[in-house]
Amino acid sequence: MSAVQVVTLTRAELEELLEEAAARGAARAAPTPPPAKSHADELVPVAVAAKACGCSADTILAMIRTGKLPERRAGAKRGHHRVRISEVEEAMRRRTERPAPVDPEAAVVRMLARRR
Repeated sequence: MSAVQVVTLTRAELEELLEEAAARGAARAAPTPPPAKSHADELVPVAVAAKACGCSADTILAMIRTGKLPERRAGAKRGHHRVRISEVEEAMRRRTERPAPVDPEAAVVRMLARRR
């Protein structure tokens, strides 16, 4: 059986020991990896953007067809579409935003004004 040794420390000594232990722990910690290169502003294939944004490639192609995303094609024969992930994310946000509530009385006044 091992003997237990009791040590008395002052508050300053305890703080110093804790600081030294924290410094050793920080030195041993693995360095933080550099952030992954962002494709947000690069033109990427629709499939890559779809996977990054959590939607289907068909959704992105529909947004291109309806003009919600700019049409860009890569290749000599105007091949596959290319999009920016940041643009797809912004279009998805706009798609899920709710429009402002319509005042029914104001809508009727506008409709009647158009008929004149």
